[in-house]
Amino acid sequence: MTERWDREILVPSKPGASLRRLASGGGNLDGPNLYFRARDEIHEWTTNKNETTYTVISQGGALRAQPLIVDITTAGWDRETIAYRAYEHALKVMEHPELDPTLFAVWWEAPTVCSGEWAGKGPYEGAAGEAVDYRSEEGWRGANPAAGYTVSYERYLEDLADPEMTEGVARRYRLNQWTDAQDIWLPKPWDSYRAQSPYAIDPARRTVAFIDASTRYDSTGIVWADAEPDDDGGLRVRVKARAWERPLDDAGHPLDGWSVPFIEVRAHLYSLHFGTRAGEAWTADDGTCGCGCGETFAPLGFEAIGFDPARITLMTEEWRTAGLPMVDVPMTDQRMVPGFQSLFQLLKGDRFEHDGDTTLARHVGNSAVRWAASGGQRLDRKQRTERRHNDLAVGLVGCAYLLDKGEEPVKPAPLPPMFFGRHAMLDAQAAAAAGEGVIDA
Repeated sequence: MTERWDREILVPSKPGASLRRLASGGGNLDGPNLYFRARDEIHEWTTNKNETTYTVISQGGALRAQPLIVDITTAGWDRETIAYRAYEHALKVMEHPELDPTLFAVWWEAPTVCSGEWAGKGPYEGAAGEAVDYRSEEGWRGANPAAGYTVSYERYLEDLADPEMTEGVARRYRLNQWTDAQDIWLPKPWDSYRAQSPYAIDPARRTVAFIDASTRYDSTGIVWADAEPDDDGGLRVRVKARAWERPLDDAGHPLDGWSVPFIEVRAHLYSLHFGTRAGEAWTADDGTCGCGCGETFAPLGFEAIGFDPARITLMTEEWRTAGLPMVDVPMTDQRMVPGFQSLFQLLKGDRFEHDGDTTLARHVGNSAVRWAASGGQRLDRKQRTERRHNDLAVGLVGCAYLLDKGEEPVKPAPLPPMFFGRHAMLDAQAAAAAGEGVIDA
């Protein structure tokens, strides 16, 4: 017999034993001696307090001979969370159990690519290799082990008629798929745009780049792209990206004393535009990119490199003098709205490819769409308590804008003698490190 109370269940035959209810964001839980722990819907555990509670509960069974933890969750959309890290680990262990013999993982998720076995059996069933429609029965069955017993496909279609059942909600709660945003703005899952084989940006095609240099203390990203005409008169675009992010300490907080290494940023941008050649100021001794990425680049000769003039001024004047085709692209609605529309049309028309870079995927996932005051949609950072990097997603918009609108680079302004010459960035960097020419926002 047990005794049930508001917050716990006591077991009289085992003095001191109880089953307690804890809030995921509870107060000080240090020091528990736990045997069994169950954590429910951990995709909602997104705050720093949630992280602390999760860690304390995880460590609370250290004195037990065979402690047990059960984590239960559906998929979420925030990939910088406890749940997503656990999800990635679980998938690896499901494929290679020897990686973690202490973990038993089960995850039912709708497939992202059609098998072809359902083709023609319904309006939403695709051919082999096509992306799975979130309304398809093939996708729904892949995520529901109780399909046909306690749940039915017909009921699922009825639920989709609910105005609040957006595609993002359906994919997360009914197909158990992680989405790239709380409300999906991508026409298809991001992974479906990944190229089938590795590629390098081709200087024989149109090439552009965009740098989102946030502030000295935040993060900076460069996206570069090539484009070629397709059969329908549009452009097919491929992208690559590189980011410098403010690192986190062991507690997950932004590290104090860090600033964007603009010398590395400059080296990467120069290496891309001029190519990597041993002996050049922007390269390493072995002729690789001087930013430390270890790559070599053929001279891409960008037709335009976009940037927001509100962020970096002094440095970009030196870059212009060095021969880089810098284009002022203020992040106003006037440019960001048409830039987003250009990017969206590339995605919608399957005329876009990326190389699977995980940082780029995370930045895309950290972005959301909002309506601009002037009308139209633009990409923005998600509204969260914690700032999440999305510089590379902004870079995608900037590249799409430059390829579509084709703005001309601005000629360099006259500079004092100290700035002349291709390698004078070191002088400009010293001034930037002291705060000159950089606006913190």
